[in-house]
Amino acid sequence: MRYWTSFQRTTVNRLIYLTPYFLVIISLYLFGTLPWYLSILAIPFAMYLFVPGPIGKLLFGGQPDFVKSPLALSILHSVVFFIILHWMKMLPYIGFLYFENILFAFIAIIACSTLLMATFADPGYLRKTVDQDERRRIVLELAEMGKLDARNFCITCSIRKPLRSKHCRVCDRCVAKFDHHCPWSYNCIGVGNHRSFLIFTFGLSSGCWMFSYLAYYYFSVSAPSDTAIPASCPLSTTLCSWSTYDPPVFSLVVFALLNSIWIFYLFLFHVYQISMVNLTTNELANRHRLAYLTHPDDAHLPAFRRRKINPFNLGPWKNCLDFWFDGVVLKDVSWFNIYEIPARLDRWSK
Repeated sequence: MRYWTSFQRTTVNRLIYLTPYFLVIISLYLFGTLPWYLSILAIPFAMYLFVPGPIGKLLFGGQPDFVKSPLALSILHSVVFFIILHWMKMLPYIGFLYFENILFAFIAIIACSTLLMATFADPGYLRKTVDQDERRRIVLELAEMGKLDARNFCITCSIRKPLRSKHCRVCDRCVAKFDHHCPWSYNCIGVGNHRSFLIFTFGLSSGCWMFSYLAYYYFSVSAPSDTAIPASCPLSTTLCSWSTYDPPVFSLVVFALLNSIWIFYLFLFHVYQISMVNLTTNELANRHRLAYLTHPDDAHLPAFRRRKINPFNLGPWKNCLDFWFDGVVLKDVSWFNIYEIPARLDRWSK
């Protein structure tokens, strides 16, 4: 990645992290001052200037690479920050909703803490091999076993890849029980932080719904009935009066509700793959290419003709126990140093 010569990588990432905070402020201001049809055009244009446009090209020397930057993480942080800030602004009007406000505060604390855990926790990085003799030994052992290939040996980390691990191109590290690289947490999701990530997705979607619920009471209590409604507003009379009375809160509610749909779907998807199949996202996406998830008798067949197997599916109850509690179901199994399917799970080898 080639940066502008005046900036170091750390400085660039700091500037990129701060950018969404200014974008949210600009977006809320434009939504409150411009007609809706102009703000819809102006907000994406402002985002273009700061992200893939001239400012982004200036920072990255003409080669924007935001996948390796904290941009997505900062977007999430900034939106959550302004949602909590505007919730505090609404408190004098909705303070009578004791239980609902306490519940929202609890959900916000859980969502923020689990996001920090998913971001800063070790996802399961595998130690790189730096010693030349150890590297040579690993290569010779794999060559003798006929397994010196990309599925068993990582050239970048110079290690034998454990079962269910994968090298992340973004983090440039091998991760044990790799699920996926998440730009929203600016980290890989693996054996070390998958549980935090799952709780975070549920907490974030729940927080979006609770904020919208509280905002409904805020508008119902505080918005005057004689609010002047712009003639260009395409919504109902009530929604138009709310958007005119407090545009920032109204726009945050719309943004939160829209994003809660895909966030909750992401949560349900992970719940399904954990409880029903006990496979990672990477394994579901590449199941036809992974030897340990295809029948051993079909190794000579094309990938699309191989029969699919799943040695890790122990049933919904045991799958959940295996995910939430290490060593309860699969005792003495560490995804950091296991290279073959445990004998008690291998029902297909002869």
